[in-house]
Amino acid sequence: MPARRTALVAALVALALAAAVALPGPGFQDERNARPVSPDGIYSATDLDGNLQKALDASLAKAMEALSNPGGQTISDYRFDWQLLSVSGTRGGITGKRDVTVRIQVVR
Repeated sequence: MPARRTALVAALVALALAAAVALPGPGFQDERNARPVSPDGIYSATDLDGNLQKALDASLAKAMEALSNPGGQTISDYRFDWQLLSVSGTRGGITGKRDVTVRIQVVR
């Protein structure tokens, strides 16, 4: 029984060392988790039910997610200023379309 425990501990230690070697250093930016930051600072979202508040909230959430997570490293207390660029939408037609699109621009 002690031989099995020793072998198990040795295997776990080897696995831990292999994982530590495979991990990137502190300056590494994981591009898989990075959110694309808009080059012009414009973020937009559309609500298909015509709810202006939901479209605005979604565009602000996109901006917050992109700006507060540069290179996959989350900034927990990120803050930005923004302005409303446009509100547009479509109403009516045979399908009863009623979408609304909101565009905001981040002003730093």
